[in-house]
Order: sequence, then C-alpha cells, then structure tokens
Amino acid sequence: MAWRAPSYNYLKIWGYLVKVLAPLPKKTKLGMKTMDCAFVGYALNSNTYRFLVYKSEIPDTHINMIIKSRDAMFFED
Repeated sequence: MAWRAPSYNYLKIWGYLVKVLAPLPKKTKLGMKTMDCAFVGYALNSNTYRFLVYKSEIPDTHINMIIKSRDAMFFED
C-alpha cells in the first residue's frame, strides 16, 4: 500500500458562520430546514463538527445550544 500525505482541506477556522441542516427528528415539512450557527470545533468521538446556535426557528433548538452535525454550509468569505 502506497503512503500519501494527509489532506487538510476539511479543516475549518473557528468562528465561521454556518447554515446547518436540522436533524431528522426536528425537521418539519412546512417549517425552517436550517439554523444559523457559528463553528466552534470538532466532535471528539465522531467525524462531525460542533456548532453554537445563534438563530433558530426550529422547535426544541434554542439559542446558545451546542449541536453536532456533518450537514453544514460554511460561509468562508
């Protein structure tokens, strides 16, 4: 097996603004599908990102709540 250098393309800078998709149990047909969050780091025991919610219209998801998700759109500009 050939060795190759690791890729660091998936690494993000903390504090990026992010649109995160709502988890399946909280998704509704007519409601909002995304939450406005800030990137705060990486999960320890899985391959997900951690986000701090700062605006959400989804029930049971409150401001200043930390969530984990892989489904996110980063606004790097």
